[in-house]
Amino acid sequence: MKSLFDSEPIVFDVPDASIIYYPNFFSTEEATIFFDTLQKEIPWQQDDIKVYGKVYPQPRLTALFGNEGKSYSYSNITMHPHKWSPLLMSIKEKVEEFSKYMQGSNKSAASVNSGFVMFTGNDDEFEILVEYKATPTFNNKSLILIDPMLATGQSLVAVLNKLLVDHNPKQIHIAVVIAVPEGIKYLEENLPENCHLWAASLDEKLNEKNYIIPGLGDAGDLAFGEKI
Repeated sequence: MKSLFDSEPIVFDVPDASIIYYPNFFSTEEATIFFDTLQKEIPWQQDDIKVYGKVYPQPRLTALFGNEGKSYSYSNITMHPHKWSPLLMSIKEKVEEFSKYMQGSNKSAASVNSGFVMFTGNDDEFEILVEYKATPTFNNKSLILIDPMLATGQSLVAVLNKLLVDHNPKQIHIAVVIAVPEGIKYLEENLPENCHLWAASLDEKLNEKNYIIPGLGDAGDLAFGEKI
C-alpha cells in the first residue's frame, strides 16, 4: 500500500493516465497557513440543485477562481470565476513552474525516474536556500541535474550538496542550456570529480549583477506573464 506521507515521489499505476504525487510540496506550516487563510477569505457559496423535480441545497460550499470569462456549468448551475487572489495566484504559479520543468524533462527522458528541487536566493547576500525537494532514491545510479542557465553556479552547488546528504550517486551529469566561464570555474572548484557538465551554449560573462551576458533576458522571469 502506498503512503501519502513518503518523502519520495509516488507514481500511481492507473490505466491511460500518468499520476505522480509529490508529498510535502508545501510544508506543513505553509499548508496550515494556506488552509486557514483560504477558509476565511474565499467567498464560499451554496447553490441549489434540482434532483428528480425537487430542489435541494448542495451539501457543500463551492467557489470558482479562474481567468476572466471562463465560466463553468454543471447540473443547470453556472459558476462565474472570481479574480485570482494573491495567495491563490502564488500557489498557482508555483504549481505551473513545477509542472513546466517536469514536463520538459519527462518528455526528454520518459523512462527515467524524476524529482524536483526548489530553492530561493537572497540577492543581497548571495545566499541560496533549498526550500523543497522530492526525489527518488539514486544511490549508485546516475543523477542528471537540469537547469536552464549556469550563472554563478552557487545554486547548483547548494542543490547538489543538499541531495548528497541522503544519496550517493555513481555519476552526476549537469545539463544546462547556457553557461558562462565564471559558473563553470565555480563548479570545478566546488563539485566532486564524478560530476560532468553538459552545456548547449557558452556565453561571454556575468555582469555586475551576476546576470549572463547576453543570456536570455527576462525570458525566465516572464514565463508566466508580466511582473507584478
